[in-house]
Parts: sequence; structure tokens; C-alpha cells
Amino acid sequence: MSRWMESFSSHQSVTNWDTLKDIVLDTALDEMVPESSVAELARIRKVVQYLDSIFTKIDPELTPMAILNNIGKNTQLCATELNNFKGNKNVGHLNNVNTHLDTLITLFHQIPAASLVASKQEVKGFVSTYASTFNSSLKRFNSSVDTALHLVDDSIKELQAEIELRRSALKDLEVQLKNTDQVIQKQTAEFNNQFQNSEQSRAKRFDELMKEYSDNADDEFEKLATKTATILDVLGNLQRDAQEVYDVTINTVQAGAYSGYANEERKKANRLSFLAAFFFILGTGVIIAPEVVNFFRDIEYVWSLQKSLYRVPISIILFVPAFYFAKESSRHRTNEVVNRRRQHILTTLDPYTKLMDPKRAEELKIHVAKTVFSDIKVNNKEDADYQSIVERVKGLLDKVK
Repeated sequence: MSRWMESFSSHQSVTNWDTLKDIVLDTALDEMVPESSVAELARIRKVVQYLDSIFTKIDPELTPMAILNNIGKNTQLCATELNNFKGNKNVGHLNNVNTHLDTLITLFHQIPAASLVASKQEVKGFVSTYASTFNSSLKRFNSSVDTALHLVDDSIKELQAEIELRRSALKDLEVQLKNTDQVIQKQTAEFNNQFQNSEQSRAKRFDELMKEYSDNADDEFEKLATKTATILDVLGNLQRDAQEVYDVTINTVQAGAYSGYANEERKKANRLSFLAAFFFILGTGVIIAPEVVNFFRDIEYVWSLQKSLYRVPISIILFVPAFYFAKESSRHRTNEVVNRRRQHILTTLDPYTKLMDPKRAEELKIHVAKTVFSDIKVNNKEDADYQSIVERVKGLLDKVK
């Protein structure tokens, strides 16, 4: 065997061509191809069988390897497209196969064996393959048509049976409607007679009851009016009592609150008064204490104005917080007096207004609220003393300067 024969027998185009023929001759493709694309599959089978008659006559020693390489590549592309069609049933793959087969026809015609005329038997085989594909499709179509006709016949028979049942049911329904109409007319006549009798009896009874109730209505209304007036009087008394209790309770609570405020103000005023007295005594002691100590010593006492004036600034520094505490104590004492006065008014106002005319009592309460419970100031002697002390200190400082 020559090397050209060995190369051809092991070439990829031989394996690819056998694979393509197996796929094309697979009868499963007939079930997958729709009616509109049967011609595509028939043409593929016709071309493949035609090219196979050429492929079997190839002389390896007369065929260039470049042509065999191109035949192998295009054959592999055809097989790939057919496998894709079997996977997703997209007819576009069949169109692509026919396109690649056009290229294969061109390549096969470049082989020297392609010049040989195909025999009658081979041509008959091409045509038979092309026709068998259409016959397979026609058989599937006839089978589907027969199945559909059988289904239509069965549906017609079922519909006819259903129509007969409906007709029988309609006849029965018509008879029932006639019977029902007769019964309704009979019952309607009886109902009208009974209704007229009942209406006459009801109207007569209603007139009797209205006459009876009209005679008793005035008496009952008078009794009810009397009871209502009594209840309203009782409710009015209860309302007044509740209002008085409420006012007393509110005044008592407020009086207690003002008492608590007054006690707090008194405590603050006492503490501040103590601090003011302490700082006054301390400031005075800074000036007087050294003189007193020197007076009781054994040595002869000589009073020095200059030394005393040296201690005056220290005393003034101590007098400042003393004045401040005195002022704050006076303010808290004023607040205590105001709260005590409000407490006294709240606790004594109700007994005075209880025996007065309600309108005048209300006016008195409004007047008291405007005059007493507003922000008032109490002028007492402590404020005047405080002002006098401050003025004296200012005059003393002016003299020292």
C-alpha cells in the first residue's frame, strides 16, 4: 500500500464523512422536522448520498491533501449543525447545513473522480432518498390528520349525546316550570285573600289600641313630668353640693401648697439672715477687735486712726456678702408673707361667700383673684432699713476716698 493510500485511510475526512452519513440517515430527524422545513432535510439527504457516490470513487493518489482537509472541515461543520438541530430543533441549523453542503459540492467537483458520470442506479438512489423524506413527512401528516379526524368524530358524537341530554332536560324543565307557575298562581290567590283578611283585622285592632292608649297617654305623661321635675331638682342639689365640695377641696389643696411655699421661704430667709448677721459681726470685728485687744493689754493704750483705716477695706469686703444676704433674706421674707396671706384668704374665703348671693359671691372671688393672687409686693420696714444701710456705706466710702 502506497503512502497516499495510508494517508487517505487515516485522514479525518473519512471519519467525519461516516459520522455525517450516520446522522443524516437517522430516522429520528423525520419526527423533529416541521412540515415547512421538510424540503431542507430532503435536500440534505439527496446531496449527502450524491456526494457519497463520489467519495467512494476517490483515488487517493490523484486527490490533493488540501482538498481532503477542506472536505473534512466542512463535513465536521455539517455534523455539528445537525447535532445542534437535534438538541434544540431550530430549523436555522438545517439552513446552515445546506450552506456548508454547497461548499462541499464545489470541493467534491475538484476531485478527479467527480468527472465520472453517475450511473442510473445512483441517480435513482438520489431521487429515492429525496422522495422518501417527503413520504415520511406525508405519512406523519396523514397519521396526524387521521388522529385529528378520529378526535373530531368522537367529539361530535359526544356533543350529539350531550345535546340529546340537554333537550331531554329542557323538556323536563318546561314541564316543571308549567307546574310551578300553576302552584304560584294558586298560592298568590290564597295569599291575597289571607292578606286582606289580616289587614282588616289588624286595622280594627289598631284603632282599638290607639283609642285605649290615647286615654292613658295624658295621665302617664303628667306622672312622668312630675317624676322628671323631682329628679332634676335632686340632680341640681347634688350638683351644687358636688361643686361646693370640689371648691373646698381645691382651695384646701391650694392653701396647703401656699403653706408649703411659705415654710420654704421662711427657712431660706432665716438661713440668709444668719449669714448676713455673721458677716456683719465679722466685718465689725475686724475693725473693733484689735482695738479691744490693745485696750486690755498692760501697756498704755493709744488709738491710731491710720491703723483703723487700714482695716476698713477688709471690713467692707465682708460687709458686701452681708448686704447681699440681707437683701436676699428680705426678698424671701416678703415671699413668705405673700404666701401666708394667700393661704389665709383661701381658708377664710368660702365661709364668707357661702351665705352671700351667688352672683355677688362670684364677683367677690374674681376681685380677690385679681387683687390678691397677682404678683404683689410687700413694703416692709426691712426693705427701708436695707436701703438706709446701703446709703450709709456709700457715704462712708466717699469720705475715705
